[in-house]
Amino acid sequence: MYVNYDTEEFFDEKFWQKQNFIFKAVDNKTARKYIDNQCTKYSKHLIDKGTLGTSASCHVIIPFKTSCYNDNQDLPEFSIPMCTLRNFPSKIEHCIEWGLAKFNEFFVSPIEDLKNFLENKEQFFSVIQNEDTSTVIINKMKKIKNLLEIILENNFDKIIKEAVELYHEHFIFQIKKLIDEFPIEHTNKDGSLFWSGSKRFPNVIDFDIKSKDCFNFIKYYSILLARAINVKIIDNNDNIKKIVENLEKPKYIPPNHKLPSREEEINEINSLKNWLNNFDNKNIDINNIIPEKFEKDNDENNHVFFINLCSNLRGNNYRIPNTNEQQTKMIAGRIVPAIASIIAMIIGFACLQLLILNSDDISLVKDSFFNTAFNLYQINNPSDVVHMEDQEYNSLIDDSSNSSERMDCLRYY
Repeated sequence: MYVNYDTEEFFDEKFWQKQNFIFKAVDNKTARKYIDNQCTKYSKHLIDKGTLGTSASCHVIIPFKTSCYNDNQDLPEFSIPMCTLRNFPSKIEHCIEWGLAKFNEFFVSPIEDLKNFLENKEQFFSVIQNEDTSTVIINKMKKIKNLLEIILENNFDKIIKEAVELYHEHFIFQIKKLIDEFPIEHTNKDGSLFWSGSKRFPNVIDFDIKSKDCFNFIKYYSILLARAINVKIIDNNDNIKKIVENLEKPKYIPPNHKLPSREEEINEINSLKNWLNNFDNKNIDINNIIPEKFEKDNDENNHVFFINLCSNLRGNNYRIPNTNEQQTKMIAGRIVPAIASIIAMIIGFACLQLLILNSDDISLVKDSFFNTAFNLYQINNPSDVVHMEDQEYNSLIDDSSNSSERMDCLRYY
């Protein structure tokens, strides 16, 4: 069972109040932060431990005496340059990261934009106009308009048509454009071949609905998007194939480097904005619109399956060997294989801290960090509690007394 705001009917106030200690071992930052918030709220002792490959750590949190998990900043995660993800993948890991990015682009960001629009139009327009470029504003509004039309028509066929267009765009047209820009004989300024080293020359994957990967992309893109916006799903393979076969094949348009004028962009923005402003939100139940946020631990939601499918299609574009769902799950879900001896070591240390917390002398409590790969073993005193000064409250105290003492307020999340 997950531990977050959605499960507070189980992990309610009574649950937290009856605990003496919280022994935490969860696999994601969101759960860690949530549990830390609850322990701060209910003043509970917390032992937070975790492993990452050959390293492990244990952090003991004592109310009003030590810093909590949220006071500490995690190291930034390794990321792959966007130019590699977009045009020059050389490893299946690049394709998996690309697949994860596309998953969020298809089923998370536009659905969140749609919800924000339906909840508060004025605020939505204010945010996108202040933060985004004209091209991004236009694309966001176009996507919202398209989703609204699909929802009103309850049109699964239109989602299938969109899936076919996206397949052509990502696995055919973008590759053709790249080849047009940089043909195989293209050279750099110094005379060296452009397609050399880690750069793999791409190839187009023809659209064939009889192909298993091609069909699955169409089917599961349609199912995931329909589920996110509450459109009736057609889960019959023969019917899906018939719909695809009756569609007009998208046509490739060679790249045009002429950018639209500012006036043209403004006119398009105003046209889309007028359409959206005139849209009646009462026809749609916002509660039925739920972004498909990536969840690696639920095999029935087809998230890992779809990302793996995109990864392999992308790999086929660049002649990169395919991967399986397990590897996709580990990379997209940021899973690092656990080592039994590391787990045993940190559990033993955490249990020792639990015994100390249950004793009369908590001054012996320690934090620890181990990395057996470097023969590194650190045992330190827990960090001091982080205080936050309440300026308004403290100024009232200062005005009413001549005391030079300042009152600190324990950080509360």
